[in-house]
Amino acid sequence: MLAAPGSASASGGTNCTMNTPTTAFGTFNLLLATPTDTVGTVSITCDASNVQHTISFNGGVTGSAATWREMRNQPTTAIRLEYNLYSDAAKSVVWTSNSGGSGVGVSGTTGTANVATSLSVYGRIRPGPQQTQRASLVPGDYLDTITVSYSF
Repeated sequence: MLAAPGSASASGGTNCTMNTPTTAFGTFNLLLATPTDTVGTVSITCDASNVQHTISFNGGVTGSAATWREMRNQPTTAIRLEYNLYSDAAKSVVWTSNSGGSGVGVSGTTGTANVATSLSVYGRIRPGPQQTQRASLVPGDYLDTITVSYSF
């Protein structure tokens, strides 16, 4: 669900690398009235200490995370499973960008040079009975692609 690793450098000579491994929810049960949760990680490693950064996520294929992001059934992309990504364990702050939606980008400071600073990404699939397309959901793989951006 999260994008591939990337790297960037600033005009001041600082180089940073971001790692965003795939985050999977596992099995979803449409009949459960409780959400399906997962935790992933985004990590940043810079060649300097104490680098200020902001990490933002786009809305995926829906283009917006203001309500719910959507994973699409493969290969029939018309069937959608609603989920979102959060910056807090309580899943109360949607992780988007600083510029749009009702969520936020996450800002922070890296630690020691050349040592990864990790941030948890909390995912939640909306409970089955609350899914907008619950009558259409079928077994299969549901995927979304999130673009992760960072600035420092």
